[in-house]
Amino acid sequence: MPITEWVTKELTRRTIMSEFRRFLLEFVDAQGESVYGPLIRSLGESNKESLEVNYRHLSQAKATLAYFVVNAPQEVLKMFDTIAFEVVQMEYPDYGRIHAEIHVRITDLPIISTLRDLRYVEVAPESEKCFLGLEFRSCYTYGLWLLIILVKLT
Repeated sequence: MPITEWVTKELTRRTIMSEFRRFLLEFVDAQGESVYGPLIRSLGESNKESLEVNYRHLSQAKATLAYFVVNAPQEVLKMFDTIAFEVVQMEYPDYGRIHAEIHVRITDLPIISTLRDLRYVEVAPESEKCFLGLEFRSCYTYGLWLLIILVKLT
């Protein structure tokens, strides 16, 4: 059975959602401080609708969830969004009046590809959906801009 079908089974779905809720509420750093509690409070205070979850934290605390999110991202991220919204509403019961949903964003994936390295076959094989991590960097081209201005002026 494909993993995308497996994660949509009711028992699996409930387990994923329960484990992700526990992860958000119980994950602590090396000093024993809650990692996602302050992020959730900040999200609520700033009226944001995205919660960033570190993939390394997820794989360290809940390796199965990390596996599922990489191999069936569309289905699992919908579940994560639902749970994140419920957890935010525990802290801010009227948050539903501000935003209808919260979106979970996965950060710090261990494999990051540049756009140049990607090929259609890697991104979207016909039989599988995949999770893709991209990192963008902007470069400041002040020196080149000055050169262009000098060319125009002379």
